[in-house]
Amino acid sequence: DLEPITDLEPIAIDDRSLGERMIAGSRTGYARMREIAQRQRFDAIALLWMVCVLIIVGSEIYSTLRRGSLGGAFGGLADDWWYKVELLAEISGGWAFVTLLGVGLAALVTGARARLALWIATAIGVCAFAGSIAGVAVSWHDFGGPLDNARPPIDDRLVGTVRYLGYAGLALLVVLIAWGLLSTYRRPAEIA
Repeated sequence: DLEPITDLEPIAIDDRSLGERMIAGSRTGYARMREIAQRQRFDAIALLWMVCVLIIVGSEIYSTLRRGSLGGAFGGLADDWWYKVELLAEISGGWAFVTLLGVGLAALVTGARARLALWIATAIGVCAFAGSIAGVAVSWHDFGGPLDNARPPIDDRLVGTVRYLGYAGLALLVVLIAWGLLSTYRRPAEIA
């Protein structure tokens, strides 16, 4: 005598495709990562990172322009503004790389500190873009004379142009990502 079993629960079978399960898992992982980032105060870390980058960028700009004043360290050769612009173009290439890390930290969290970090990143990205585009102009400028020996080497005008356009592309990417994240923080206007 066997009794029929009627109180069994149905077996839970996941009938989603592999891609659907991967997407669901990544959403869960990303949500958990954002939760950890909020608890660990990544907004403060992102802001501190961007303030430090801003200090570095400001001091690099100051020292580059200062090096070119009143004879500078190169015996008067640095009074040439083309030389100053070339030095700024050379150092501005790295700004996009360090700024991307701050943008990544700020992207994980929301809040006023994260927004401020993104504003700073946008400003640094614009400066890096301008410096890189100025580097393209410097690549094609004919220095001539004794300044050719004192300037940073650009082996080939085309190579210098490609390098500076690459830097400009990274800087533009920083601006677009930071600005895109900032636009998600804005509240839509209320219609009365």
